[in-house]
Amino acid sequence: MNTIYVDAPYSDEERRQRLYNGQLFVFSPCPSAQALAAFAREMAEEAFAPLDPREAQYTLPVGGLLLFSGAQLHSTVPNTSGRTLIDDQRRVAKAAWRQRCWPP
Repeated sequence: MNTIYVDAPYSDEERRQRLYNGQLFVFSPCPSAQALAAFAREMAEEAFAPLDPREAQYTLPVGGLLLFSGAQLHSTVPNTSGRTLIDDQRRVAKAAWRQRCWPP
């Protein structure tokens, strides 16, 4: 039986094991996660312009779609803004986990 965990206070190792076993984790939105999502949305819109990124798969041939997504991946990983947003989200997630697991 699968479970959906909401804001569950598990360590990374425990969470990975449960994910591997088919469980699902959902976390409440926080400013850093929303900023990262907005950044990803903006990059996808730029990459697929003038197409809507949600509909591009129906318009582009498979090879064209792969070229777009591959180029986007290579520009996202070393991107300073993207790296900063990912690091911010990691810090927020770790701080939230510590607060839930080790209350003062």
